[in-house]
Amino acid sequence: MAMPRRAVAAAALLLVATEALQIPVQLKRMLGGPVMETNQADVPIVAKTMDFIRADFGLSNPDSVADDAIYRTPDKITKTKAAYFDEMKQLFSVWSAFPDLQLRVHDVRVDEEDANKVWFTTRVTGTHTKTIEIDGERYSPSGEKYESPPEVFSVTFDDANEVVRRVTAGFVVDRKVGNTDGLGGVNGALTAIGAEVPGMYLQPPLKAVTEIFGRSDKPLKYTPPRTSPFEPAVLVSLAKAFLTSGAGLGSAETLARDFRFYSANEGPLNKRQYLRRFEGRDAAFKAAFPGYDMLQDCSEWRIDSYDPARVWCTMKRSMKHTGADIDLGGAAGNIPATGAQVEGAPEAVSISFNEQGLCFRYTVGAIMDNGVGNTQALGGDFGLAAALGKPVNPLFSRTMQQNMAATQGLTSPDKLGAYVPKPKKAAPSGPKSSVYAAKPAPKAAPAPKAAAAPKAAPKPKAAPKPKAAPKAAAAKPAAKPAPKPKAAPKAAAKPAAPKAQAGGIFAGLGSLPKAEPKPKAAPKAAPKAAPKPK
Repeated sequence: MAMPRRAVAAAALLLVATEALQIPVQLKRMLGGPVMETNQADVPIVAKTMDFIRADFGLSNPDSVADDAIYRTPDKITKTKAAYFDEMKQLFSVWSAFPDLQLRVHDVRVDEEDANKVWFTTRVTGTHTKTIEIDGERYSPSGEKYESPPEVFSVTFDDANEVVRRVTAGFVVDRKVGNTDGLGGVNGALTAIGAEVPGMYLQPPLKAVTEIFGRSDKPLKYTPPRTSPFEPAVLVSLAKAFLTSGAGLGSAETLARDFRFYSANEGPLNKRQYLRRFEGRDAAFKAAFPGYDMLQDCSEWRIDSYDPARVWCTMKRSMKHTGADIDLGGAAGNIPATGAQVEGAPEAVSISFNEQGLCFRYTVGAIMDNGVGNTQALGGDFGLAAALGKPVNPLFSRTMQQNMAATQGLTSPDKLGAYVPKPKKAAPSGPKSSVYAAKPAPKAAPAPKAAAAPKAAPKPKAAPKPKAAPKAAAAKPAAKPAPKPKAAPKAAAKPAAPKAQAGGIFAGLGSLPKAEPKPKAAPKAAPKAAPKPK
């Protein structure tokens, strides 16, 4: 159903104006409703997440991370605390080469399905003025600016919200923003300073060959407006109406002349290319998945903090292929009816509007967490094909690094429920108490050493006394490994780690002051020991 070119904004305004009235539920769903509140600092788990970030993602507070913590990026997975810290240290070593680096954490929110999971997005900026040393390579200061695309992170806590069980990081949701050629994390920073990143991290081998003359990851020339063309609720209403009408496929009038579409694997396509590439897709989708409503799978509607004309939502498909065959085109091709259930990973969808209420940019298929669903860590059509049992050739859908990581579980969903975090917390506390109970036993053992009394018996033997005395004296100094308390101050040297962050990475979050009180506590213990001899 086509909508008049200039009536889109007016229609959205009308919908919002009638929001307070009693209207049909189906129409109500088209309304913007309350735009999702982000950066919910007053929510306990959000505050806990910010503390985790301030603690250098757990590096400054190791006890905040579970021993079996899972860490995921688009091309890597680790399953232990030690491995997670190794990855974080590497990332921080790169970040430290940008003294003016700002993470620009925003869009902080609690997952609508998992109350233990918090999402946030970063758009890192900085200037390369210090040497980077990584994997045996040295990159001298270049003075180059670093601007990352929006990268999505998530932190999942245990049920008590005390220990971090899972972290996902570096999921780029718009590869056309920034100067990293669409890469995030360490590889994004290296690309920004002009370093050569191994091809295994860039594109799938076959895709790189077929698109060598076509695809470009250079950023689009676009300057976000300073203010939003409409109120947040109106923008969300426009976005919902756009998706309901087939994302412009059923109403080309809703697409601006300078319209651009791109996904994680395809595009950008202009208006004509987009309409041709996905012609008939809306009808085919409805025939293949009877009763499917895309809006039911979209949630967390929000406005971009750095682009007020852009609406984001999270799409997590859940549908069953009980209808006709579906032709996805491209590498996925035609898929016969399978009866298979699709449980998609969370994908970032964005729709941008101009002052006329027309869509000028539409992005889909950007995975935000590759450890969820049955799409084998893929988004868009590639993920759909995988869930329906007809996966695309991995040399076309994944990079070489991702294919190698697949053998370590990258493409399999995580099952945190099986870890049962609470019992594990009780387990370590048990052994600790038993260890402490065992310690007093050896202290009682020196009682037999007190059998030095028999040594006192040979007092009549004046000669042996002096010999025994020196030996006892020698034993006493040896037993005086009192320097152990000196080892305690060495522990106080741990703040050296936070000193590495003194470059200002978390200056705005205030992580440094938390590390300072630790060394102050050590000197206070010494004076207390002094009065005892008095």
